[in-house]
Amino acid sequence: MEIRVLESGERYVKIEVDGEEHTLLHALQDEALKDDNVEYIGYHIPYPLERKGIIIVRVKSGDPISVLKKVAEKIINDIDEISKLLLEAVKRA
Repeated sequence: MEIRVLESGERYVKIEVDGEEHTLLHALQDEALKDDNVEYIGYHIPYPLERKGIIIVRVKSGDPISVLKKVAEKIINDIDEISKLLLEAVKRA
């Protein structure tokens, strides 16, 4: 995965994520929408046959990159918890 900042301003950022598609981008969008500071978040896949997406974040205040970092950390923690629960379920089976 490669991430490039395409545009940035005081309260927004437009990022290209190369090597990912709907799975990750939708998870980031879904989790970010739970943050009251997020004014707008959206993503699109410019070319459906390429694994590359664009995500745009605008916040009410602060740094949009910090919001994305917090969201990514939350998703990682959720995945770790799911993995732990699955391993426990397999051990009981």
